[in-house]
Amino acid sequence: DFRKEYRVKHGKNLPPLFPNGWLPLIESSCVIKSKIVNVKFCGFEVIVFRSNSGEVYVLDAYCPHLGANLGSGGSLTNHCNKVCVRCPFHGWQFRATDGVCVKVPYTQKQCAPNGVRIKTWLTDEVNGFIYVWYHAEGLEPTYNLPKFNELNSRWWYAGRNEHLFNAVYQDVPENAADMSHFAQLHPSSMFLGSDLDVLNKFKSLTSIMSHKFEAKWSVGEAPDTHKSILKLLVRTCFFNYSFFDITLNIEQVGPSVVNLHFKSFAGIEGVLIQNFIPVAPLQQRLIHHIYVNKGLLGKIVAKIILRGETIQVERDIRIWRDKKYISNPKFVKEDSCLVKHRKWFSQFYSENSKTLNLLDW
Repeated sequence: DFRKEYRVKHGKNLPPLFPNGWLPLIESSCVIKSKIVNVKFCGFEVIVFRSNSGEVYVLDAYCPHLGANLGSGGSLTNHCNKVCVRCPFHGWQFRATDGVCVKVPYTQKQCAPNGVRIKTWLTDEVNGFIYVWYHAEGLEPTYNLPKFNELNSRWWYAGRNEHLFNAVYQDVPENAADMSHFAQLHPSSMFLGSDLDVLNKFKSLTSIMSHKFEAKWSVGEAPDTHKSILKLLVRTCFFNYSFFDITLNIEQVGPSVVNLHFKSFAGIEGVLIQNFIPVAPLQQRLIHHIYVNKGLLGKIVAKIILRGETIQVERDIRIWRDKKYISNPKFVKEDSCLVKHRKWFSQFYSENSKTLNLLDW
């Protein structure tokens, strides 16, 4: 069990496993009308479905009667003109809007026991993704997710990537504030790939082709204190001559969503949307979608950006996967953004946030 391995490696120094906030659950394209989908997040198993009119609902997956998984053979139906999910085991029906059991088909009056219900999750669907609000204290949402109207008009979808890996959740967003790691881990050309051992072997090739970075990280001002901003200029250089520049305005919204707005030559612009899903304790899923303007040329540039991002992220994943989380690092002055980031990110934890040491895990 990798969780036991992490206990040995990290001891009691791990931050909480799951942050509070709007958390990505599943891509919109994966949830078609009238089909129930099983999804795991934050150690929970939930079902997601879309009604015929397009509304998305998220409920806990297990029937409170005898524990059948509603996403394994369950179906959608209507009761009093309300969308319901029907258990495949005994046919109990639960209203999608509030999870209340509205029908038990084999009882004399087909009435449900009072108070029987399934937990429902508050959802939002923006920018091609379905999100749920998660808070360890049960608090209501404190911020909204931005919606990009350009995705339905000026910008075209140009691709995606996905990575599933074991890591400490906080290590991933913390990367944005780690100014000094760019020059160490990411200067080698994307054409050398993501294998760090290969990069070390051919490190001398960075004098021929390399990436150079200019970065500035900051915290959003009130009322946007749930945001952080990274301004990043990436120069692709050939013999130290820059021939391909990308300007990135990167905005993290809450703990799990990052929008990378990019601009390049010939008026090409778009957004790379990063959704970071806490699947289970120490198991993470990272998904990127990229959208771009300018027709065929824009799509070619977007494919290059997405490929480069994929390779650079895989370099990071090698580090995240094998590193130890240090709760009290030995920082130097140049690490000041990391100190600020840890303080900023702590707002997404609360008293009852789950930790690896709790017995219920």
